[in-house]
Amino acid sequence: MDHTTTAHTGTGHTRTDQTRTDYSRTNYSKTGHSTTHRRVALPLLIHASNLDELSLTPFHLSTAGGLKRVIRGVREHPTRVQTVEVPVWADDRWKETRMVAAALQMSRPDAVVSHQSAARMYGWALPLRLEHDRRVHVTTEIVRRPEFVGHRQRGLAADDVSGVAVAARDETLRQVSSLMAEDDLLALLEGMCGYWHGPPEVTPLDLIQHARSWKRFRGKARLLRAIPRVRLGVRSPRETALRLQIMAAGLPEPVVAHPVTLEGRTFHPDLSYPDLSIAIEYEGDHHRVDDWQWDADIRREDLFREAGWEYLRITKSSDMAERLTRLERAYTERARLSVGTVSGPPLRM
Repeated sequence: MDHTTTAHTGTGHTRTDQTRTDYSRTNYSKTGHSTTHRRVALPLLIHASNLDELSLTPFHLSTAGGLKRVIRGVREHPTRVQTVEVPVWADDRWKETRMVAAALQMSRPDAVVSHQSAARMYGWALPLRLEHDRRVHVTTEIVRRPEFVGHRQRGLAADDVSGVAVAARDETLRQVSSLMAEDDLLALLEGMCGYWHGPPEVTPLDLIQHARSWKRFRGKARLLRAIPRVRLGVRSPRETALRLQIMAAGLPEPVVAHPVTLEGRTFHPDLSYPDLSIAIEYEGDHHRVDDWQWDADIRREDLFREAGWEYLRITKSSDMAERLTRLERAYTERARLSVGTVSGPPLRM
């Protein structure tokens, strides 16, 4: 799909690129307000370029000035804030990345947030190895600051994300494809095509069509292997990981978000074997701490069990060996009772 964007050449100049995929997914309510973004007040940044505008002096940028340091040469204003539109899911880590990047771009507008930092700005799922890297990755000519990791690439297309120049999604996907294992990349792609941070950004069909047309880049073969494995309806990286664990244990691939109607209500269990009436739910921490959610989970499980379903609930603290053994036993028993159905392969522990 055609989409106009700005491209950084690495020398501060820009160009226009109209061959990118449009991944935009900002939705608006009937009142015209964004349903995927919210406005927050963030500290106004002070730099040599805006001292006069703020009626400040170089003293305020010094250690003696006592203002909170963001990076060398940039500090937070003690009282003034700026209103910024950010994704509804943006957490403190996201805001920190944005602030540090915005601080650098005050003096280095050519420095574009890229690689895993760009993926974080888009809310994509990252493996812990990359998620724990608190430095901000930027593509620019040269950057020698401890808070940043510099990369070089000419003609990098960039988008404005909450007031910060960030490598366009196409560019970012190509960059992280070279940094991640295939299963980790699958989790990222299912987040893009699913509902982890709002409505889907893109479809697997769009992804495969565009990825095939892209010129050669590191990780292209891995990306092309991962895209056909994408399943729609995945709502968290944990669900992806759980599905892969089940398959690695020797069971057939379960169905994602299959609709199940019980007593006039339609549910979409995270994973299931519909023909055998087996449902598997992954429950994050919000299921435990939200009283309403906890009660809804109990009532949903009752409905499934009363209808004859095997219903497995799994959390990050679950004994996976025990859960998988129980699932394999339920699958084998129900398959034997199902006319014309052959039981699945034995569980590999």
